[in-house]
Amino acid sequence: MTRLAFKVAVYAVALVASVGSYVAEARHHTPIEQAVQNPARPDDDRARDEARRPAEVLAFFGVEPGMRVMEVGGGSGYYTEILNYVVGGEGKVIAQNGPGPFYESFLKEPLATRYKDGRLENAEQLLASAPDWELEDGSLDAVFIFLIYHHMHIGPDGAEAMPESTVATLAKLRAALKPGGLLGLIEHRAADGATRAESAAWHRITDAVARADMAAAGFAFDGASDMFTNAEDDQRNYWRESGMSGKTTRIVHRYRKPAE
Repeated sequence: MTRLAFKVAVYAVALVASVGSYVAEARHHTPIEQAVQNPARPDDDRARDEARRPAEVLAFFGVEPGMRVMEVGGGSGYYTEILNYVVGGEGKVIAQNGPGPFYESFLKEPLATRYKDGRLENAEQLLASAPDWELEDGSLDAVFIFLIYHHMHIGPDGAEAMPESTVATLAKLRAALKPGGLLGLIEHRAADGATRAESAAWHRITDAVARADMAAAGFAFDGASDMFTNAEDDQRNYWRESGMSGKTTRIVHRYRKPAE
């Protein structure tokens, strides 16, 4: 046996052992826990788990097998991958990103790798700007807006009101949700009393503005979690420049489309 063949054989045995151990342990875990622990997840994703707490997040939002969910601004696919495993073959994940320079420079290549050879068989990519999405009314169980709303709650003119483009986007999402459907929001929190302009400069949003925007869009508040609370974060800084990246206090809000 050549050295290369030996290395391949050793790797194959290790992979089989890892998968076998995962399958054996999976019987004792929830579908969300199984998804997070799935050995198929990339190492780079796993390195972000401590800061993102995906099992706690998705449990708070009540994600289950068979659900049809959408990510707004899904980025490079960290949550897409986990959701793909949770919803399973009876469900569907729609992972949206907007086209443009950011996508071409930072997302296109990583996403091509993540979706290579159909490895996320329960997820589909939607490359279209908000709110120009073709979504069937009443077709979704949940919509997630994770760490992207700080770009949506203020327009280019800096006015202290929700931009019309975001009004239209939330209306589109509300229509696409089933009655009682979930909208999950996670965002870097800005200090109470901050203006939209101040919050946007810090790439954050206040709790009050988030609630007001969702209420104006016709969503009913259904709960909040303080799982991302850091007393060292004064909530008045741009986390990427202040060293708080991955350590910010964050809003975790659950909203519902009222039953009709």
